Amino acid sequence: MKKILIVGANSYIGNAFEKYIMNKCTDQEVIQSKDEIIIEKVQASNGDWKYVNYEQYDVIIILAAIVHQKEKSGMEEIYRQVNYNMPIEIAAKAKKAGVKQLIFMSTAAVYGSVVTHITKDTVPNPDTLYGKSKLEAEYKLKEMDTEEFRVAIIRPPMVYGEGCKGNYTRLVKLATYNPIYPKIHNKRSMISIDRLCDYMEEIIRNSSSGTFLPQDEEYTDTIMMIKSIREAQGKRTVLVPGTAWLVRLVMEHVGVVGKMFGDWWYE
Repeated sequence: MKKILIVGANSYIGNAFEKYIMNKCTDQEVIQSKDEIIIEKVQASNGDWKYVNYEQYDVIIILAAIVHQKEKSGMEEIYRQVNYNMPIEIAAKAKKAGVKQLIFMSTAAVYGSVVTHITKDTVPNPDTLYGKSKLEAEYKLKEMDTEEFRVAIIRPPMVYGEGCKGNYTRLVKLATYNPIYPKIHNKRSMISIDRLCDYMEEIIRNSSSGTFLPQDEEYTDTIMMIKSIREAQGKRTVLVPGTAWLVRLVMEHVGVVGKMFGDWWYE
């Protein structure tokens, strides 16, 4: 049996992972298995994580973070407090208490917005406060990794699924209301929430350490994804041919267009 504490009681991934494990444990064979996983959650925003008795847990999963906010000057401190200071303090407490594994949910944003093809040798180069604070935390957590305290860092690409927030929500909203798009194809890494949960469980059961870049088995084409969303809504999509060159020109100057129609993929 492994007892897990999720830091970030209201996090989308945390709630999805808890539901995923609970659904698996409806199987009687799993319930009776010595590999049973028990999950508890604690809030981060109110400081409850400071008063946890970490000795009772085998694994800590840190999901709390400042994300999906419009970054402004002067926000450096709050990003550092939540995305760096808190994870490091939790890790120190957990290691001292004898916790066997810590999983830190990082981000693909550590690679920055310039690179479009990420390999195992790609050097992170974040250009946002979010990406920078997450990468700093990664470096410090890796220094704490030992055989007795294994640190696993996950850098997921865009996560999608029912109830998902962030960029995927904006994509669904766009697909819902706009019927006309340029006929342009791209290659993007994404991961479904179910696959991410399965990946997290595998890391826990194997007591893995290291840096992980999970993704779906197939790459996503943004236009085809929009078309699929609209088809599910019973709506027709119009693709305008001969406009790819114009979109690529705009992508060089408008970041949001590049995020939507440009390539971005893990090897």
